[in-house]
Amino acid sequence: MMNCITYLDELGQRFCDVIAAQSGARPVETKDYGWANHRWTSVQWRMAHVEIFNRDRFMVLHCCVFPHYSDSSPIYGFDAIAGESKITGLFWDLSPTVRPTEPFNTIQGLVNRDRPEWGDIFSPHWVACRPSPEQLAEIGDAAVQCLADYLPTLGQLRHTQEPIKAAQDHYCLQQRKNEHTMRAITNLLGDQLAEEFVTTVLFPTSEIG
Repeated sequence: MMNCITYLDELGQRFCDVIAAQSGARPVETKDYGWANHRWTSVQWRMAHVEIFNRDRFMVLHCCVFPHYSDSSPIYGFDAIAGESKITGLFWDLSPTVRPTEPFNTIQGLVNRDRPEWGDIFSPHWVACRPSPEQLAEIGDAAVQCLADYLPTLGQLRHTQEPIKAAQDHYCLQQRKNEHTMRAITNLLGDQLAEEFVTTVLFPTSEIG
C-alpha cells in the first residue's frame, strides 16, 4: 500500500525541481518557521512557493505560483493534506485573475467537494477531492506536468497592472479566510508568528511586495 506521506514528500521535491530548473529562477531567502519553505522569484513570475510540512505522521504539501502584476496568467495552486494511509483533502487549480482559465485536468472519476464560502477565487475546473492512493499518483503526475507546462508561459500575457494586482490580492485575502489553515498554523506557531507566516510567506498581498 502507498504511504501517502512519503509520496507527497517526494512530490514536493518534484515541484521544487521543476521550479528551480526554470531559466532565471532565483531562490528567495525565507525565515525558518520549523518546516521546509522554498521560494523563488524570476523575471517570468513574481513568487513561487513550495511548503512541505511533514511531522508526526501528518503531511501538508502546498505549491503556489503568482505571476507578475503585469501578467494576466492564472495563479497556480496545489494543496494536499494526508496521513500515512489516506489523503484527507487535495486541491489543485489554475485560478483566474482577469481572464478565464482553460480546462487543465483530464483525470476521470474525481468527486469534487463543495466550494467553501470564500471559494469564489477558484476556476470552474478546480480539483477538490479526497483521492484514493491510486488517484493520488495520477493527480500528482498531472500536477507536476501542469506546472512544468505553465511556468514557461508566464510573462507572455501582458495587461495593465491594477486589475491583476487587485485580483491577486483578493485571492490571498480569500485564502486567509480558510479557518482550517489558520487554526493549524496558529497551533504550531502562536498568534503572532502564524499571522506573520500567512501574510508574508503563504499568501502575501501587494502591500508586502
